[in-house]
Amino acid sequence: MAADHVIIGSGINGLVAAALLALKGDKVTVLEREDRLGGCLFTDQATLPGFNHDVMAATWVLFMTSPAGAALGPHLARHGFEYCHTPTPTAVLRPDGEALVFTMDQAENVRRFNALAQGDGDRHAHDVGQLAADAPFLFALLGGPLWSWGTARLLFGQVRKRG
Repeated sequence: MAADHVIIGSGINGLVAAALLALKGDKVTVLEREDRLGGCLFTDQATLPGFNHDVMAATWVLFMTSPAGAALGPHLARHGFEYCHTPTPTAVLRPDGEALVFTMDQAENVRRFNALAQGDGDRHAHDVGQLAADAPFLFALLGGPLWSWGTARLLFGQVRKRG
């Protein structure tokens, strides 16, 4: 079977490209040198036997919220894929053994940060607020072709807005 497209690497971008091309009806071959698919996103018993970690899964949210994620979601669900959300999605383990568990509640995260190191929560709130303010610009950049008039207009608009 001759392929219309050959994709080298089975990371998230390669798999998404392959899936979208296949949905168009194209024949796609994905080549991977490792013994598993997924690139840097994989499940591993990184700390203790029997305790699985989704390594590098923090980047998955970019797929979940993308147009490609929306397009592929129903197809993934048909094959049994479902998201299992938790109110405490991630944590940070510090060198001194202390841990900070993040919640889905920003105010609670600020409180926890400040309890661990006074002022860190307030800085976190500021940084998250800045990211939220910049989100339309950032996601427009992520969702469009880099070398295009649309991107140039977007960048010029930010220069005018920010000085």
